[in-house]
Amino acid sequence: MHRALTIPELFCLIVNEAGGDRRLSVDTRTLVALVLTCRTFHEPALDVLWEKQYRLVRLIQCLPDDLWMVSTSSHPPRKTLMLREPTRPTTELDWVRFDFYAKRIRQLHYGVRSIYPPENDFGTVSESERLFCWLFTSRPSRNPLPSLTTLRWIVRETFDSHACAHMLFGPRLSRIYIDAAYEAMPTASQIIVPTLHHLPRCSPEVQKLELQVLWEPSTESIGVEILMSLERLKVLKFMLTMSMVPDVLPRLATLSSLTELWLSVQYMDTGDQDDEDITMPDVTFPALTKLSLQTDYMSQSNVFLRICCFPRLQELYIRVEKVESTELDSEDLATMVRLISQCCAHTVLEKINVQIDGDSSEQLFSAVSLRPLNVFRRLRILEIGADLHFLLDDNTVRDMATSWPCLEYLELWVLAPPQSLTPTTLEGLMHLAKHCPSLQTLAINVDTSRPITTPLSELDGSHCNHVLDDLSTVHSPVLGDPSEIGAVLNAIFPNLTCVNEDEIDEIRDSWRPVEEAMRKLRDGCQSEDTA
Repeated sequence: MHRALTIPELFCLIVNEAGGDRRLSVDTRTLVALVLTCRTFHEPALDVLWEKQYRLVRLIQCLPDDLWMVSTSSHPPRKTLMLREPTRPTTELDWVRFDFYAKRIRQLHYGVRSIYPPENDFGTVSESERLFCWLFTSRPSRNPLPSLTTLRWIVRETFDSHACAHMLFGPRLSRIYIDAAYEAMPTASQIIVPTLHHLPRCSPEVQKLELQVLWEPSTESIGVEILMSLERLKVLKFMLTMSMVPDVLPRLATLSSLTELWLSVQYMDTGDQDDEDITMPDVTFPALTKLSLQTDYMSQSNVFLRICCFPRLQELYIRVEKVESTELDSEDLATMVRLISQCCAHTVLEKINVQIDGDSSEQLFSAVSLRPLNVFRRLRILEIGADLHFLLDDNTVRDMATSWPCLEYLELWVLAPPQSLTPTTLEGLMHLAKHCPSLQTLAINVDTSRPITTPLSELDGSHCNHVLDDLSTVHSPVLGDPSEIGAVLNAIFPNLTCVNEDEIDEIRDSWRPVEEAMRKLRDGCQSEDTA
């Protein structure tokens, strides 16, 4: 054996590379070959091979075959591992092979449909509920999966082994993802709460918890109490109704280690008070650095922003899936922008992403309404998606560019304003090139029909951005001279090679002559340099 393989870190890298992209599937054949190659690779390759499991089929097959049997059904075609009846008492010898592999499992996906994992990973085989329960009750003093760190559990209405599910909790468990299948959603919280009661005692080190479950009134307070006992919790994904907000938000803010919060507010027609009428003292999240807020209505998002304070927030994501009327309201978006500037620290926030779904509106969103965001001097990313007509003139773009010197991504996926108004022109893009040297991606409506007043001879190095390589003009086709437009873009964005690569054919095709003009200019410069 080569001396290099005596370095544990080196052959672990080899094994991990041989395992392929484990986010998709493991290269089983290569890993098995490594297991059989030599003792050096044996243990590390086995660890990778067993690290992530879907259900417990492979593990159960490590038990003596007189403890289980295979049942086959044709509609739909699948195989199920069943507990062989009558069951016999087990001995320590029966569990030796089981424990040898079980200690290597660090991620378990449970309750998923048969499409997971891939076909070469027992995709059509599952274990029965009775066998699952027996597996965890036959040795009540032993944790079958002592090294488990990540658990993904899909709660299904037809799955009757929830009473034993808490035995998957262990001292090393740090990430838990619990999702309710559609058919189980109405009663999922009643199923999950008894299991979660064991979490603080069995897995006190949990740092990430995602609960895609809609809480019922009878269980919501219990669920929140359990969350409050997880002192090391850093990341939480939680679903709630607006009626829960006054009680839940202040308590979540007391989690001193919480740095990432994902909240999904579900609409419940319960006759509760209007969102606008919810009043409560301001809530401060002292450690939160990332907030993702998903609501059904813009008014709900604005309630959260109005009552909360985020002194250390770096990333803010807001998604509104509905609107209060058939059209978007530009005033609601203006209110949201103003509230963001009030609840977040101006020297800390770096990323803002606002996506609003809804029918197209003829309303204009004035550039004045975006000015409150200019206070975020460290802003790196701004993404806004809404079917509103954004009115951004060159002066507004200049103010944005000078306010955000660290800007890397600016994406305004919005409707173009009517041509009778003054929109952003190529002059506005010059401000971004001059004041945002780190800008990599730009999506903005641009009016190319207006004449360019700044001579190309004045576009010196201070107006040049050498980083930007992705430009989208959203809904704006070429309306001017392609050669002149290409000359300006080549001067201010010399690294730009294509425009509107992912846009609709009509927009993309109109910019092809501009790209050709830019290519000719660059080829000419290269020829001169060579000469």
